[in-house]
Amino acid sequence: MGSTALDLTGVCSASISALLLHGADTAHHLQKAVDSRDLIGQAKGILMERFSLDDEAAFRMLVKSSQDTDIELTDVARWLTGETGNRHAAQGVAVSDGAGATPASFSEG
Repeated sequence: MGSTALDLTGVCSASISALLLHGADTAHHLQKAVDSRDLIGQAKGILMERFSLDDEAAFRMLVKSSQDTDIELTDVARWLTGETGNRHAAQGVAVSDGAGATPASFSEG
């Protein structure tokens, strides 16, 4: 094999490696986006049920709480779903524990 063929093989190998890394990174970001969407959807559902809101009003409430507390939207949603889980656990219903900040916007009075 000549040096041109070896150079071409090296370029191809490097390109394939870069594409594989990019693909893995893209897949990770897509999975994170899906997980965030699911978490926000669960939090919206909790607010819709708790405060008799429609979908848009529940989302606005999440966004307002995020802005008021300077906490990322997904972290607010994670706290809310976790807090709801903690309430259910205290009542004897098995659910996962939540973690994070405690936005005051969601207290029921």
